Amino acid sequence: MGWPNQNRASFAAGADSIQALHLALQKIGMELYVSPYHLSGDLRWEKTGDGYGFPVPKNGRDMLVGADKSFAG
Repeated sequence: MGWPNQNRASFAAGADSIQALHLALQKIGMELYVSPYHLSGDLRWEKTGDGYGFPVPKNGRDMLVGADKSFAG
């Protein structure tokens, strides 16, 4: 079984491999924060309400919770 109840396919690209990796991680972060599982409070990693450890783009930083807020960069 995949995320969290079905497999998902996605795509990220960049000018080089580092940018592509950074954009892919940001995409994961945004998908976690806008998921119904986060919005309902059912999604957690380590401690409830402490975030997920993934970066998000600047326009998504107002959604960050817990320790994720300290990585606003």
